Amino acid sequence: MTGARWGTYLRMLDNDRVRYFLLHLTNHPEGRDLMKECMWKTCPQGGFYASKSENPKQAILLQPEPDLLPLHVWLAERLSAGPKHWQALTAEIREELWLAKHLNGVIRSMYRAGEIVADGYTGQFAQTRNPRLQLAAQVQAT
Repeated sequence: MTGARWGTYLRMLDNDRVRYFLLHLTNHPEGRDLMKECMWKTCPQGGFYASKSENPKQAILLQPEPDLLPLHVWLAERLSAGPKHWQALTAEIREELWLAKHLNGVIRSMYRAGEIVADGYTGQFAQTRNPRLQLAAQVQAT
């Protein structure tokens, strides 16, 4: 409706009623990243709901320790289509409400658990090495 590339809704609830409502619109990638950082820092005690402009009814609850299970599912869905480099996934997460640090934690967790495998890098497993990631189940199937 506004023509902005990214839109983020942030709602603070009080007794199941919206107390504050913030809408952030931007066309700039750095504006999107800054809004997401602010969004996650806004409510250190929890209690805010955030949603993307494409689907305001699909909100996530912002908590001091976020529930990263939906991000885990998101990552598995992305990798089920085929291998992707870590930096490509970092670029894709911009469209979502999670931060790059959330994605990095989920990638490391899935790697340690043997759910994903990595190749195409040397040295330590890290984002800066930009390894190619894929689901371990897909590697075993080939």
